[in-house]
Amino acid sequence: SQARFVPVNQSQGPGGMLIEGADFTPGGELPPALLETGEPPTLVWWNIPPLTTELVLLVSAFDPQAPPVLWAAAPAAAPVQVAVGGAPPSPSLLARLAELNLHVTHLYGLTESYGPAVICDWRPEWDALPAAEQARRKARQGVANVACAPLRVTDAAGWDVPADGATPGEVLLRGNVVMLGYYRDPDATAAATLQRPDGAWFRTGDVGVVHPDGYMEVRDRAKDVIISGGENIASIEVEQTLARHPGVLEAAVVGAPDEFWGEVPVAFVALRPGASPSEQELIDFVQGALARFKAPKQVIFGGLPKTSTGKIQKFALRERLRAEAGQRPQVS
Repeated sequence: SQARFVPVNQSQGPGGMLIEGADFTPGGELPPALLETGEPPTLVWWNIPPLTTELVLLVSAFDPQAPPVLWAAAPAAAPVQVAVGGAPPSPSLLARLAELNLHVTHLYGLTESYGPAVICDWRPEWDALPAAEQARRKARQGVANVACAPLRVTDAAGWDVPADGATPGEVLLRGNVVMLGYYRDPDATAAATLQRPDGAWFRTGDVGVVHPDGYMEVRDRAKDVIISGGENIASIEVEQTLARHPGVLEAAVVGAPDEFWGEVPVAFVALRPGASPSEQELIDFVQGALARFKAPKQVIFGGLPKTSTGKIQKFALRERLRAEAGQRPQVS
């Protein structure tokens, strides 16, 4: 039998799928008629919003050490093509998915681009790369789709940044799927538009880099970049590092007010069941992989606030830290 997963919009909640004519949402029960067959369905496509709790639940279902949430505690018998977007998946999670025969295509877009405008188009020559490097390539957002002009990453003056995989700039989009403007809001439209000699471009508000092969990788939302002592810290980079720790389920890193540094990174971490790493262990783990100033100065354990589509609400975490700033010592 086959399971064809129904594409969903970000506004439609968790990714649903269609199995033998029956609707199913990840984490729910499979239709009884399907369970009676005794065989798992062949998975074709699953289009999902943020690669967060829903996908983690799916992965745990295939983990031999986890309870059988779905139909098997083993890698998928047939390849599963998974289209993900809405939040950057970590390379460590992508590597684990590949082991489970789940093959990810990373998509990137916004409501203003009518969904995915950028795709991490897999190159055949990447098949020969080590698994860890393949996961890093999959974590990139990629190149513009056929309905868009080639994307740009530009500096504050509107000039293209070098394709060195290191110089950050703002991601710009243009094409048939990009909006003309915000309805009856010319000021917002003007603020989201960059005029260049070759015409108008939509400003995504995302900070990215361009690799030498032309593939774009988002490093952070402009509003989520942490500026500590004049140094920029990309929260996604720290989050992906924390995600490599075996005890971390998911993490969010935001800036906390600090009288000396201006801001310092603070990590909010949800742990995997049974895991109990200490705060200092996670701080040391990040310091072992990144520059020391990028490591969180504090780790707060617990669940993460999310929207109905699974996106972590970083504004709520920042508000919590601002509210607590006057009630506890600075975390510098």
